Amino acid sequence: MPSQKPASRRHFTPAARALAIEARRRKQETALPKGTPEVFVVRDDDPIRGYGWEIRRFGAVVLDKGLAIYSTTQAARSAGEMALSARTVEA
Repeated sequence: MPSQKPASRRHFTPAARALAIEARRRKQETALPKGTPEVFVVRDDDPIRGYGWEIRRFGAVVLDKGLAIYSTTQAARSAGEMALSARTVEA
């Protein structure tokens, strides 16, 4: 026989519930459609060397990869964003 969970002792006010619903709605509005390519900053194989970028779909499927090594994550991200924008212009 499956046991039921005991009632939660947490109490949320109506105002807190309304804020949570609104936050979820805003997050849903700004979400990218599934399958949209995104830029990921990755550590190089040798951590001392720096960072690189990859354009991925679904977070795992690598579509493109930068060959250059960057000293900061910001530099790698901006280079990846430029490559992504060039990629979307071509398509």
